[in-house]
Amino acid sequence: MTDNPEGKTIWSQLCDPNWIERNRQIDWMYAPYMGDHVRLTMGGTSWIEYARDAHLIPLADKLQARNHDEAYGLDLMTIGCGNGWIEKNILAAGWPIRRILCLEYDAQLLRSAEESLVDIDIDKQFHFFDMNQALSSNFRAVDVVFFCHSFHHCSDVEGMLKFVNKSTRPDGIIMGLDYFGPSRLQVEPDIRELLNEIFHILPEQLRFNISKNLIEKDFESITIGAITDHDPSEAPRSRDIRSLFFSNFPVLDLKPMGGTLLRPLITHRAGNFQSAEEIAILRLLQLFERTLIRKKVVSSDDLFFVCTRSSTID
Repeated sequence: MTDNPEGKTIWSQLCDPNWIERNRQIDWMYAPYMGDHVRLTMGGTSWIEYARDAHLIPLADKLQARNHDEAYGLDLMTIGCGNGWIEKNILAAGWPIRRILCLEYDAQLLRSAEESLVDIDIDKQFHFFDMNQALSSNFRAVDVVFFCHSFHHCSDVEGMLKFVNKSTRPDGIIMGLDYFGPSRLQVEPDIRELLNEIFHILPEQLRFNISKNLIEKDFESITIGAITDHDPSEAPRSRDIRSLFFSNFPVLDLKPMGGTLLRPLITHRAGNFQSAEEIAILRLLQLFERTLIRKKVVSSDDLFFVCTRSSTID
């Protein structure tokens, strides 16, 4: 394992129990029933189980039938593995993986991932990886290149697309889930207008900003400066990734996962939803977002995707 030469990053806090507990109060995905909302937005299925059954097992079966002398299972490259929590869950869920290559920029997270997967009895490798200098890396191609909310941190999108393409075997897939909304988590004018109307309808206690410790009168989205001050890598070109990635890589599967309204609306307010009445309001907001996405009134910022190699990326 090669450590990140710069040591810790903002993402090292994922290893801090105090930060994790604090994050549960402000991260929109920790609000009640949000996991159910994402599943319903996708069509009523868990992305982990759906990916396994719809794509990974069929791919493993196909490769086994073609290469019957090889051990069953797939080689998986996970880019931005973090502390290994997702990888541990997907392996526990029965993804047919025989080898896993975990790539991560943060040294502390990479060590944590190695510790998290120590009892998993498959071939494992852990390496430092910088998405913004991806073409300087030289890893062997795999059957599955996987992202889980890491791709949107990339600024050298063109270089990363070339790396992903060369890292995927001819019969392999690129798969994952990520944020593809406006760059730097900004809010488009039509969405901002809608959110401000919703915000004025909400009772006072649900407009309480936990991070600022105040009740806000109007909806305010996070500024570019606040984003870059907190994490310079946060969604620098997420909108570009959406257009460049899906324009160049053949799409096998694309499912919405939400977040267009709820991410900006619930972030810093997730802990406000406590009583039955407050949770009922939240569930109505979730239904509203699902309906707008399903009716194609708004696009989904978060997407589950499966693509194949590109013939247009060098």
